[in-house]
Amino acid sequence: MLLKHEKARKKKIKEQQRKKAYEAEKAKTEQLTKKRQREERRERYREEDKQKKRARR
Repeated sequence: MLLKHEKARKKKIKEQQRKKAYEAEKAKTEQLTKKRQREERRERYREEDKQKKRARR
């Protein structure tokens, strides 16, 4: 009976660790994606501003 309880506890701990690792990886990936999107948006705005300045001349 005790062995069953210990196995279940170890399994639960292992699942929690796996879930934490997955969540950390997901958060890291999401952060990189947002950063990349932000940089792309800035670059697009820079290009639009350059075109507007050229059009004014």
